[in-house]
Amino acid sequence: MEFEKEIKIKVDSLEEIEERVKSSGGILVSDCFEKNYLFDRNDELFHRGEALRLRSFCDKAKLTFKGKRVKSRDYKIREEIETHVSDFDAMAEILKRLGFKESFYYEKRRKNYRLGECLISLDNTPLGKFVEIEASEEIIDAVASMLGFSKKDYITKSYVEMAIELGIKRLCFQCGD
Repeated sequence: MEFEKEIKIKVDSLEEIEERVKSSGGILVSDCFEKNYLFDRNDELFHRGEALRLRSFCDKAKLTFKGKRVKSRDYKIREEIETHVSDFDAMAEILKRLGFKESFYYEKRRKNYRLGECLISLDNTPLGKFVEIEASEEIIDAVASMLGFSKKDYITKSYVEMAIELGIKRLCFQCGD
């Protein structure tokens, strides 16, 4: 089983953080607008603390299962199983035929940087600007510190959780709702 370990940090300026990442040797690996669709059946996955996401990005698609969170105060840790999908629309139709319905939608503009064993994502979302650091706990702490942050700045909630807390059903730049 693969486990994703990550944190988010809300920031005022992504440009400032991006300069710090680049000057530390970060290498840009992607710069995309993402469309993310969560699928569920009668909130079955949601109630179990799991998620099934179909993501469209950079003319690619990926299906991801996210398992229940592992207890951790400082980090978001959960099982993650991902696979690339060659046909986004066909995969969405398969999910619908299996009884899944779109339960949540969110967008973001994301730049991914690789810095050693760490993935640093710079996210512009309708909720604000965030840095996401994905690596081992030790590397997360080291990279966060290098960028000028500490554990007190860490956010372990997902964008979906943040939106739900605000009563938002779709997280779009121009949804109109």
